[in-house]
Amino acid sequence: MCPFTSTDRQLYPCEVEFSPPAGGLTMHSILMVHQVRTIAVDRIIRQMGSIEDPVERRKVRTAVIQLFDLQERP
Repeated sequence: MCPFTSTDRQLYPCEVEFSPPAGGLTMHSILMVHQVRTIAVDRIIRQMGSIEDPVERRKVRTAVIQLFDLQERP
């Protein structure tokens, strides 16, 4: 799980900007990939949104690859 912030600020490496209605958002937000976390399944009460747009998903994937210094598959 990666948290979002709606604070209007400059992007840092491994962050991705989203504008509503992407992912079910209601305001401009920044996905903070560098703050990735694990949570227990029983803490998940309901799904709040998802990233369906292939371009946006690619941005998140690229940020994760950069963060963990992974090799991207073709």
